Amino acid sequence: MLVGDFDLHVLSFDLADEKFSTLPVPYHNGFLPIHKWNFFDFYGLPGVIFRIDRRAKGNFEFWVMKESWSKVLNIESIYGVDYPMGFWENGELFFSGSNKEVLLFDPNVGEFEGLGVYFSFNNRVIILVENIVPINGRPDMHGST
Repeated sequence: MLVGDFDLHVLSFDLADEKFSTLPVPYHNGFLPIHKWNFFDFYGLPGVIFRIDRRAKGNFEFWVMKESWSKVLNIESIYGVDYPMGFWENGELFFSGSNKEVLLFDPNVGEFEGLGVYFSFNNRVIILVENIVPINGRPDMHGST
């Protein structure tokens, strides 16, 4: 992410065209809500979750970029939820609870579930996807073919 002159941009690199480009971050009511946020991949599209205020009961907005930024979800007045951590493949969102527990939010029912996983410092969720393409032409990590 690039920060300059009070504007935030995501810097991206297109592997096919071998060109850099910038993508502006969405604004909430004319200002940039950067208290707590996280960027992630939403089915191949750039996405961002913002925490709008610093109160104990925060509001979160979930935006996705197609041709322009579109707000796709608004979560209002959630007590005990600290910041967004990432997006899960089935539409659910990971959040950090104020007690440092990882929470999973299901937007279809509007509920959080504690996962019983706790952390001690600034963590985030990274989704790994299995890939059948070998690294450096090798089918396994030991280099045997």
